[in-house]
Amino acid sequence: MRRLLLITTVTLLGIPALISRAQPHSPASDLLIEVELNPARLQQAKRLAADQGLPISVQLPSGTLMYAMGIEQNKPLYVVITDPLHPFEGCFTALYDEIEQRFDLSSAKKIFRRPSSALQPSRRNTSSLNTRLLLVPDWTDDRVWAFDAVTGNLVDTAFTHGNNTALESPKQALEHPVHRFITVSDQIRDLVQKFDPANGTWLSWFAPATGVNNAILDNIRGHAYRPNNNLLVTVASGSNSNAIAQFDTGGNSLGNFIAPGTGGLNSPFDIMIRSNDILISQSSSPTGVKQYALDGTYLAQWATISSFPQQMFRLQDGRIAVANFSGTGSTGIRLYDANGNFLRLLSGVTGNRGVYQLPNGNFLTTNASGLHEIDSTTGNLVRTIQAGTNFQYINLYDPASVAVEEPPPAAPVSFALEQNFPNPFNPSTTISFTLPEAAHVTLKVFDLLGREVATLVNEARNAGKHSVTFSTDAHHHPAGLSSGLYFYRLQAGSWSSTKKMALVQ
Repeated sequence: MRRLLLITTVTLLGIPALISRAQPHSPASDLLIEVELNPARLQQAKRLAADQGLPISVQLPSGTLMYAMGIEQNKPLYVVITDPLHPFEGCFTALYDEIEQRFDLSSAKKIFRRPSSALQPSRRNTSSLNTRLLLVPDWTDDRVWAFDAVTGNLVDTAFTHGNNTALESPKQALEHPVHRFITVSDQIRDLVQKFDPANGTWLSWFAPATGVNNAILDNIRGHAYRPNNNLLVTVASGSNSNAIAQFDTGGNSLGNFIAPGTGGLNSPFDIMIRSNDILISQSSSPTGVKQYALDGTYLAQWATISSFPQQMFRLQDGRIAVANFSGTGSTGIRLYDANGNFLRLLSGVTGNRGVYQLPNGNFLTTNASGLHEIDSTTGNLVRTIQAGTNFQYINLYDPASVAVEEPPPAAPVSFALEQNFPNPFNPSTTISFTLPEAAHVTLKVFDLLGREVATLVNEARNAGKHSVTFSTDAHHHPAGLSSGLYFYRLQAGSWSSTKKMALVQ
């Protein structure tokens, strides 16, 4: 385990002196990989930083980046990336007080964990909604950015703008082929979330249609749509780990398209559907890309990669570009022919997650430091389009394509109280209920002793589906609730229902 040597200057009898302090920390490269495989540690570090009034990320004018990614000594542990183009080179870990001693933060850009009200579309306009866009999820603010699909230039910093309870660790954003809303695979929430492309707001979860079910989805990464419009989702953890789950166009589970471990499937990341087969990248042994038939039957190990492949992109000539996240001498954009034969490595930017080819032939690629454009022949950096943002996969959104109208929802036929989402929660959760007819409604929260904690609704409501937010942060009532189980009870006329939820501080 490496040790970070911090040096600070103090004055003793008017004479500057150097005092050294050795502090053991987790190796930065290990933490970067651990967070990539399971970002729960990242989210825990971000919450702890927010609780302690510390930034979740810091960017220096020099380009050095610092992300809260771990926890040590009950403090957020930051990964310091000194070379934004090559995050694994020269990176180290430090606590915030060590960062303050080592760096001049007077001109630093600091990002703090923001409430949902701060995440609004910043550049949205009518013309942007008619433009082919590239959607790129961001792990810093848990939202999706949009870039021009022709030039790569920034269009919108918050194309989807969930909030700290609706979206965490978004990996990939796609356009639903039938209903045309935006689906985002959410690695922490274990859901494919649904967003309105017109204004960027969160609509609901999409798959599973019934909400979180870790027997179906757990630690998901990429997702893709089959030619029949069914949804495929990678599953990396839980009882259904190392599988590809399948859902219909309404988000209803159809079971597994590829059963756990089929063909050595192990920690899947991205799904590419070609005309005659399906390619799936995976991060665990045997690392590389697996090949399956269109019905999910295993065919072969399409490519063996010694480290950590993530997103794949098919070029017009049939070659495949693979964004390879880690591995000495193998990280970068790896090019293969259509049959999986390695061609060359483009390593002008490393630590890669996403990859896309612009019309000018250059590649866009993402890593922990931003979105970059590189030359497709030499791999040299052309420009950094957006720096200081923890980006993920890159996917095309084409609003000009013909949409298939979704039929209006049928009128509800019965009363229903849904399980809150997320659950467990901190600090906010959403409670939804359905009324088949107008009624006077009360919705109350109680602790385990039956004491009323909050009244969320006490009024007449029309027939239909309704949602209410229960928040325990400092800006809402009640604040300061302790961790534990609580009950919420809906009374609508003579009908009532009670469910329990868990608060985790």
